[in-house]
Amino acid sequence: MTTMKDRRVMAFSTIRNRLTRARAALRDTLAEQQRERDEADARLAEQQRVLAHAAEEVDRRTARIDRLLDGRGPVRIDELLDWEKLLADAHARRARELDTLERLRDGVAAIEQAIGTTRTAILRHDVRIDLCSVRLDRLGRLAEARADDLQDEESEETFVARRGAASAAHTPRRCAAEGTR
Repeated sequence: MTTMKDRRVMAFSTIRNRLTRARAALRDTLAEQQRERDEADARLAEQQRVLAHAAEEVDRRTARIDRLLDGRGPVRIDELLDWEKLLADAHARRARELDTLERLRDGVAAIEQAIGTTRTAILRHDVRIDLCSVRLDRLGRLAEARADDLQDEESEETFVARRGAASAAHTPRRCAAEGTR
């Protein structure tokens, strides 16, 4: 029975140690993911500035075309066409920057999802480690109780054996004393 307990204690200790190592690795992974998220957030903020600049450029060119067409002065068709081309280019650039921004947002969202998954795994490991610790404590208390019971039993057997020996030692004397009368 003691061998079985020792094996169970060893097994739970091994499991707890493995879970603790795995949790440490998960925490390292979480730290790396958080660093990646911070870098992705910085890239996202920079891309938002670039997009804002592209949007301002579209607004400036639109305003320039509006001023050309406001009727206050003559309009040269080649100048208007040049500004329309520049406006089309600005719209295309803003669309590209917006696509880049969306890809970066998707990247940040994917990192956030990975962080959530890692945090969940860490929590699961924490619970499993706690369960192993509780089980080890329970096995330890059972082993102590059994050891105490065994010690009590041995003490009782020793007491009974000594009492029996003492009784046996007194009994022959009584018989010897009775025999001399």
